[in-house]
Amino acid sequence: MEVYPLTDQGYGADERLAQLFTPHTILPSQFFRGLAWCAGLQGEQRLMLAVLEDAIHVYCKESATPGRRNSWLFREAEEWIESGDHSWVFSFACICEVLGLDAEYIRRGLHARRKRSRLVRGAHPTTHAAELRRASGE
Repeated sequence: MEVYPLTDQGYGADERLAQLFTPHTILPSQFFRGLAWCAGLQGEQRLMLAVLEDAIHVYCKESATPGRRNSWLFREAEEWIESGDHSWVFSFACICEVLGLDAEYIRRGLHARRKRSRLVRGAHPTTHAAELRRASGE
């Protein structure tokens, strides 16, 4: 697929602006080509993928919304992801190896995401109610 700058096609400003908001159409075969590797997975591999997806979902969700209520879910997911254990079939390292995924790359991405969510929370601190005082100033 070749991409040409809009200025080389002789379009005016109105035509270029209209093309910015034109939806990009893809064929179903193009969409599902990206999912082809999932279709070839056996039952055990699909289960491993589901376990990995769930752990990543919990990690991302709970790291973005910290609290005591669900912190044990985050800690459990974090410990599982950080573990380098290869002795258990459903360990993070084994699942990544079986699925052909780079475990360290995933860990780095999760760490970066957690760091960004902490920075965002720090940029918008929650406001606390001011200490109540009597009108007389006491």
